Formats: sequence, structure tokens, C-alpha cells
Amino acid sequence: MSATSKPRKKILFVDDSADFLAVFSQAMEVTSKGEWEVFTSHNAAQALEILERGPINLAVIDSQMPLVDGLQLIRLLGRKYPNLPKAILTGFPNESDRQACLSSGADLYLHKPTKSDEMQTIFMTLNELARVDTDEVGFQGTVRRVGLHDILQMECLGRNSGILEIFNNDIRGEIFIRTGSIIHSQTQTLSGLEAFYHLFSISGGGFKLKAFIEPPAVTISKSWEFLLMEASRRRDEGNTSEGEVEETIMESHEAAPEVPDLPLVLPKVKIPKEKKGPVQIQEMAVFASDGQVLYEWQCTDIELRKRLLEFVSGQSKQIAQGLDLGRFDLVEIHSAAHQTVAQIQDDTGIYLEVSNAVVVAGTTH
Repeated sequence: MSATSKPRKKILFVDDSADFLAVFSQAMEVTSKGEWEVFTSHNAAQALEILERGPINLAVIDSQMPLVDGLQLIRLLGRKYPNLPKAILTGFPNESDRQACLSSGADLYLHKPTKSDEMQTIFMTLNELARVDTDEVGFQGTVRRVGLHDILQMECLGRNSGILEIFNNDIRGEIFIRTGSIIHSQTQTLSGLEAFYHLFSISGGGFKLKAFIEPPAVTISKSWEFLLMEASRRRDEGNTSEGEVEETIMESHEAAPEVPDLPLVLPKVKIPKEKKGPVQIQEMAVFASDGQVLYEWQCTDIELRKRLLEFVSGQSKQIAQGLDLGRFDLVEIHSAAHQTVAQIQDDTGIYLEVSNAVVVAGTTH
């Protein structure tokens, strides 16, 4: 193979029928014209051994095997190798089995071929799936606290189209993005905004960005900026228990934290007239322009606070370009018991949350 040749795709076939496995795997390798390197396994244990040796581009699994059947193996591989494309190949297709396999992580559910022309169709279908990780998927990886937020923001800012598949041991769902707009989301049991916020709430798992296809329905019309802000807010609130909230609220007799000796002007917090009372600082953070934490006091999630300031900074530039309203650099969020201020200055960003304080945004003077 020359240095400029593409590396061969590594395809794993798992089937307890030795006769079918030999004939089918050989036919697929010949049909690939040297583009596939085929591995075969007669059971789940052998398949796992092969996967441990090195990366595989596609696993094709028989649905009916003894001890560990295809559905169980699909679920196991989904946990151990979440980004591995997987296809079910069965000689006895039925709708309930199909739904179970697809909802458990299979990308395809195919009928075993019995004729030569069917072999070609199966090969072309599997070959497309085997190409997903390099040709069609922009990102694959692990969803952490802010990873999903970053991927969605990049796709929407770039006005891209795609399907972001998100999964962990308990949840599997999709977010549909069309030319930079989030238009639909779905899980096994939810759809629309409810599904979107549910997917955004997971704290760990995997993601795969797939080629765009039209969703079964358009269920989301809100802007992606609003969706990400609202999802972050919900996740933030959901990750703080009542006990944690009580611990972070300062008692009235406690002294307020000292303001750091930094060249910055803190935003003025205005308390509505109907909510008179002492201002109690609950959280505060100051960031440098490169995201470095200069000062932090009682922040429950410092990364989320930084993301909020980055969002305000990005939106201020867009609004300044589109509207002649001056510099937009301050967001205030008011609720019955709290007030949050996010402000961007020339070289610093400030996050402040106080108690006794409907979203208000404006320019600073």
C-alpha cells in the first residue's frame, strides 16, 4: 500500500453460524476491493477480544446468538465503545426486535442477504456506515459539564446542519440542527424542548455528530442562544440541592467578602423598591480576558459562570454590529429572591449574585 493510499477500514462480523460467517465475510471483503480488513468472531467474548486489540470502524452483529445475543452485545458495546458504529444483521427480522435494537444503540437493522445482488446492497449500506467516523462526523467524544454546550455553539455559529446524538448508560437522544438553528430534539420517550433540556442535563456520556436528515417534525422554534442559556440555567439549578443552597447563603450577621484589589469597577446592583432589605452577596467571581480566574468566592460552578460571561461578550459584539445602541456588556437576571449580574469590562469579566434582588439587559454608562 502506498503512502498516499487510504488505510483500510476494519470491519468486525459477529455471528454464531460458522458457515454463514465464512461465506458472508469473504463476500464482503471481495466486494470492498481491498478497502476492508475483515475480522470475524463467533461470540461476544471473541468480539470483545478483537476490539481490545485496536480500533474497529464498524461492528456487524447477528441478532440471535446463544448466551449473549445481538441486542445484549449492542448495549454492552454502547457502554464500552460508545462511538463505534454498530449494525444488526438478522435472518428473522421483526418490528419489535428492530425497535429494541435501534433504541439500544444500533445504527442499522438489516436482513441477512440471500442473493448476490442483495450482497452488493448490504455492502454499500455498511460501507457508508463505516465511513461515518471520518467523512461525516465532525466530532465524537465525551460529554462533560460544558462539552455539549461547546459543540452546539460551534455548530450553530457556523450555520452547520447535522444531528448531534447524545448517549450514556440511561439516555439516548438526538438534537437536529439545520443551518445553525436547533429545530427538533428527541429521546426514547420525549420530544421537542422537553427532550432538549433533558439531554442537556446529563453530566456524562458520549456524543456523535452525524449527517443531517430531516426530523420527523419541527418542534423547536426558539433561538439557539436562548436554548443554551435556558438549558445552562436549568442544569445549574438542578445540580444544587436545598442543603447546598442553605450553606451558600450568608447569614445577615456575617460580613460581606472583601473585594479584591483589582483595577475594576463593580456593577451597581439595584434592588426593586418592593424588595427592600439588606443585600447579601452569595457568589462572586472575576475573570481575566483569557478566562483565568482572578478571584472567586462561593461559586458552585466556576466553569458555568465563565461560560455565561463568554456568552454575554459574544452577544455584545453581534448586537453592536447590528444595532446602533452602543456597547452592550451587562446582563441582570432578577428573581423573587436573587439578582445575578454578568458584566464584561475591557480586560475583566465579573459575575455577581446577591439575595433580595424578569431578565433585564442594557448598556453600561
